[in-house]
Amino acid sequence: MPIMSYSDTESCIDYINAMKGTPLALYVFSTSTPTFEKIANECPSGGLCRNEVLLHFATASLPFGGLGTSGYTV
Repeated sequence: MPIMSYSDTESCIDYINAMKGTPLALYVFSTSTPTFEKIANECPSGGLCRNEVLLHFATASLPFGGLGTSGYTV
């Protein structure tokens, strides 16, 4: 799992959206709600978590199907 650190939101969003395909999961670590919401609105992903990594996998009732090239829906 690549872990990337960014000092500004725009370069982070640009990097994610320039990638080929759609990320299966996107884990955002930020204390800023506007920053998280901007990333959530501008970066499609199969799953999205804020300041958390295990909750996504630990909850068996949550769907995990992906999106676009990383999942079942295109």
